[in-house]
Amino acid sequence: MAPAGVFALVALTDIQYKPGPISSCSNRKGSAMKRLALLFLLLLALPNSVLAASRENPQGVLDVEVMKVALHTSTEQENGFLEYVVARVEKGTLPLDLVESTFLWAKKKPKKRFYYFREGLIRRAAERGIKL
Repeated sequence: MAPAGVFALVALTDIQYKPGPISSCSNRKGSAMKRLALLFLLLLALPNSVLAASRENPQGVLDVEVMKVALHTSTEQENGFLEYVVARVEKGTLPLDLVESTFLWAKKKPKKRFYYFREGLIRRAAERGIKL
């Protein structure tokens, strides 16, 4: 489904060019106004697309299946650790920002992403007095 602003953009692009004298200021004013209107409509459509993307995955990176794929888990123990972490976040005993930032950091590693995530999260949580 297209954002509401897209239909207005289509209407603006149907404007036909009418050649006139080069020194005519009236054409320049009109085209500047049309460009300004087009820019305004684009800016209105942008938040709609951003909101639609956030509605698709409201949990952000805190989706167990996404985390399993991104961190390349291979054993039931690794999958269980991720499920445990998500459950702790949902219960409120582990800060979401700590898990998200550690996940995003570990996801950038070329190899052994899960191990970086697990060790990094355990150490960072211990610094805050949280035992995992």
